[in-house]
Parts: sequence; structure tokens; C-alpha cells
Amino acid sequence: MKKQLTVFFIALWVFPTLAQVQTTTTRQNLDKHDLTWIKTPSDFGQSSLSVEQIDQRISTIIQNAIADNILTANIQIPINSKKIKYLGQKLPTETGLFGTYSTWGNDGLSHLNQKVNFYTYEEFIFSTENDEAIDQKNVYYAIRSIILLQYRYPEIYNKLFTKTQNFLTNTPPFKNISNSNKGFWIAFNNNPQYISSNNTVFLGAGYFQNSQIGMWKNVAVVNIHSQNILGQSSIGSKPIYDKQNSWENYELHMTEGLPVSIAHEMIHNYIDFAYTANDDAFRIRLYRGYSNFIFAEENAVINTIYTYFATKGGLMNNQSDYYYRTVFEPNIQTMTNGGQIKAYSKAFSDLSPTPVNFKSIFLIPIK
Repeated sequence: MKKQLTVFFIALWVFPTLAQVQTTTTRQNLDKHDLTWIKTPSDFGQSSLSVEQIDQRISTIIQNAIADNILTANIQIPINSKKIKYLGQKLPTETGLFGTYSTWGNDGLSHLNQKVNFYTYEEFIFSTENDEAIDQKNVYYAIRSIILLQYRYPEIYNKLFTKTQNFLTNTPPFKNISNSNKGFWIAFNNNPQYISSNNTVFLGAGYFQNSQIGMWKNVAVVNIHSQNILGQSSIGSKPIYDKQNSWENYELHMTEGLPVSIAHEMIHNYIDFAYTANDDAFRIRLYRGYSNFIFAEENAVINTIYTYFATKGGLMNNQSDYYYRTVFEPNIQTMTNGGQIKAYSKAFSDLSPTPVNFKSIFLIPIK
């Protein structure tokens, strides 16, 4: 019996079950806003370690999991407790994160100009409309997603996060502005129609020296629908994972789907970042607003994401099967019916727009 128990606990460590992270705790724990009440099997003492040492321990946990072919959904990691900061329940303009920016309504960002609970984790910003256990758990999962993207999916992390914190050029060929991202905001709210959506808060920062080229240091925003992720709605995580238990749908989305959702929306944001200097992004942004082009861009993002993640591994098939079947293929049909498939394919590739080529056409380079 003793030997059997030992084997069981080792298996539990390697292949964690769902819902191991608590969904309830005391108000006293919640009021600390440090998320330390959320425990995982791989927790370790952090108080005596430096920020860099903690990051290295977390990286090692992930690299070992990759070596053992553990699914992304089953990788249990702590977050770096020395990086997280709670700013309080504030309006965005009260956080000091957005400078003097004030045109939220005019820029279609009214849904962000609300008093919410703000956290930061280095250059990442997180917000929740409420302050219950599920809200803090969402913040934990969002931070976990960023960490997993950084260490398991480094190519896409570098393209979308690391590199976008710098200007591509100070002599952009397509428009007299050059963008960078000074921060990344993951906001849990009710803005998305389904699970996620994106915005960019454009923040002017003057001009490059001795030029008329405008500098912009922006905040890229990923909105996550705080209700549709809960596994009950027919337009959220439930149809993707189709578990009878709604919490299983929630846990699967937050452990596997959320990193993908963040990367997905950040590709849309990448176009806002790069369009003044990058030919691929410029062509895509040029077509925005044209009838049905939204379907072409969405197909390119979906196909780019799942092509990349398939090469790196770690995902189940639920997501890709669902989005190719319910979004990618219907979008192709919509553009075909509208007589736009040939023109919109040209925004991405010179290949002939035939069914055998669609997954080669609608791709955005990850490099």
C-alpha cells in the first residue's frame, strides 16, 4: 500500500488533474492581493531567492515538462511573487501607466476607462472588474500564460512582446510615425463578442531627434471575456472543450486556451505596431475596413497561431479543430461568395487562391 501511494503521488506531480488551483479562499487572503493563496504542486520557497533566481527555477520546471512531453494544460508553475504588484481599484488615468492620455471615448476605448483592480508584473498590466477568488485566479492564469509563452513558445513571445518594445526604425517608409509598446494590458471584462478581443492605446511620445517622425510608445490590450471563459456559455470555452462540468471547460481554457488567445490577439496588435515600417503588416492594415477583410485577417491569425503551436507542441487538438471548422472554413466561403478571395489573398501571398493553398496563403511570418 505504501509503495502504491508513492507511485500515485509521483504521477499526480507529472500529470496534474484539473482544478488543483483553488476557486475559493478567505477575504483576508484576497485582500493581500499577492496571489500567494493560489498553490501549485511545483511551489518552492521564494523569499530567500532573487528575482532572477526565481525566474530560473520557474524556467527549469517548464523545460523539464517540455522534455517529458507534458501538455501545456498540465504544466503547473508558480508565479514570481517578487514581480507582482497590486495598484488598487482605480481608473486607468489614476494608475500612472498611461501618461496624460484621456481620449478613451473618442478612440473607442470606453470599455477600458472603468474603475477596476489593477496589477502589474513587470511590463504587463492585468485588470479585473471584481475582486473575488475567481478574479484573482484569472490574474494568476494570465501571468502563467505569459510565462509559458516566454519559455515554451519563445519565437512568438519574442516577436510579439520582446521586439515590439523597441522601434522597428526611426525612418519608417509608409507613414511618418514609428510605434513601440511600453506595456501590455490583459483586461478581464465583457468587451469581446466571444472569448477575446484586442485594442491598442496609442500614446504619443514626441518626435525622433532632428526629424518629423513621430514616436509612439503604446499599450497593447488583450480583452478576455470574464463570463464566457467560465465554461457555461455557448459562445465561450464550452463549445471548444465540450465538458459537462463547466469548471473543466474553464480550467482547460485557462491552462491551454488562454496562452493561445493572448498570442492570437497580440498578432492583431502586432499589425498596429509594425504597419508603418513592415511591408507585410502595412498591406494588411491597408485593407482594414474593406468589406469582409476582417475575415481574411482573422484567418491569417488563426492559421499562423495553430501552424506555429503545432510545430512547438503542447496543445490538444480541441482548439485548432474547432477554429478551423467553425471560423477558418466559413470565412473562406464568405470571401468566396463575396468575390473577394482573390484580392484578399494577395494581401498575404502571391499563391493562387485555391483550396489546397489557403493554409499557405493566410500566414503571417513568425521571425
